[in-house]
Amino acid sequence: MNQPNQVIQLQRAETNLQAARDLVEKEYFDIAAARAYYSASALLLSQGIDTNKHSGVIALIHQRFVKTGNLVRNKERT
Repeated sequence: MNQPNQVIQLQRAETNLQAARDLVEKEYFDIAAARAYYSASALLLSQGIDTNKHSGVIALIHQRFVKTGNLVRNKERT
């Protein structure tokens, strides 16, 4: 993926993640989960990784970002 597309995907990831946070505050959890998923997908696309399965997005985020320490897992659960 070329540099401009990476930037666009990272911007989409950031936008969707912020939207997810805002929706959680308003207790729209199902919609927030969808925004978080699209944020994760955009993050993967920014790295040139494409998957068409929800399970693939989850597994790849964990493998490429959480396990490597590039994405910190929030240990606080309510």
